[in-house]
Amino acid sequence: MKTNILVTVALIASIGLLSTAIPYAHALDVPSTATILGVCGLVTVPVAMSYGVLAPNAESSDQTLQITNTGNAQANVLVMGSDWGIPLVSNAMLVSATHYSLTSGQPYASKTALTGTDTQLTTLTALQQKNTFWQLKATLNDPATVGPTTQIVTLTGQC
Repeated sequence: MKTNILVTVALIASIGLLSTAIPYAHALDVPSTATILGVCGLVTVPVAMSYGVLAPNAESSDQTLQITNTGNAQANVLVMGSDWGIPLVSNAMLVSATHYSLTSGQPYASKTALTGTDTQLTTLTALQQKNTFWQLKATLNDPATVGPTTQIVTLTGQC
């Protein structure tokens, strides 16, 4: 019986040595999730437009406004504007004195008149840029209007 015990002890010792000599790793996969939001954002170059000095009823040259969608989702770009104003006069010219187009070189009369309500201008995919072309005809509501006038054009990106 001594022989059996010695063989058993030797066998257990050998298994113990083998188990410490072979590294053992346990891997566990952890599933992870995230939901990426679709966002769109607009930037323009330039950030402001100037039509220069105009005589009454004169048309400006084309002004290029580059619009970029800075987001990762498609953006429907809407446009609207305000009437032109000078200090103390809120409607020196109507909003519709400003015209715009997606095509360079179109005459003023062929461009779309700006309105005071949101209107579809264009659609931009993620990171897409597009040039738009703007022109003003100095059609005065009061023929005595003189000096600098201001209009606010609002571009809205819907995604």
